[in-house]
Amino acid sequence: MRLQQVLSITLLSFLGLGAIAQPLFAAAAKESTNDDVLVTGYTPGQKVEVQYSSVSKEKDVTANNCGFLTISGLVGTSVVTVGSTSYTLSNVSTGTKPDNSTCPFVGQVKVLQDDNTYKLYVGASPNVRETVTIQGPSIRSVTANACGFIKLTNTGPYEDKTFTIGGSAVTPTTVAVLPQCKNGVPLYPAGFTP
Repeated sequence: MRLQQVLSITLLSFLGLGAIAQPLFAAAAKESTNDDVLVTGYTPGQKVEVQYSSVSKEKDVTANNCGFLTISGLVGTSVVTVGSTSYTLSNVSTGTKPDNSTCPFVGQVKVLQDDNTYKLYVGASPNVRETVTIQGPSIRSVTANACGFIKLTNTGPYEDKTFTIGGSAVTPTTVAVLPQCKNGVPLYPAGFTP
């Protein structure tokens, strides 16, 4: 058992170095009882973007004092519905982030690209809370734990969805229990090879 832990640490250290250059996973496990997914092969603390091809989710967003709602984590083909109005990101004019000089922002709509994702700014009444529905591809940001694992809980809008990491499809091995990280040491269940 100790030899397996040492070999696992050595392997993950080697794979972790490759993950710095490009965020590719080494192996993925799916828990049979709740469908949570764990992906190995990252550097501890590494930020990983997971892309889902189609998700529908709702969230509450509160407009600031100038009256703009900020909806982030979008992709170019997202459709965002605020109240009874829907916005397809590809049809919204690109702009700069609204600030106090654009007060009040009521009635305006702008989109801003932020690295690989987009932010949509929608004018509303100042300090009003709105329910926003987002449909389309989704990017989920997660951080690798001390063993270089990322865990994706299979709940809500992400339930039973396929996803990619770094453009590569993830096909997990089904296991009774997910690999564990105990004090920075990875422990793998029988039948799972990282």
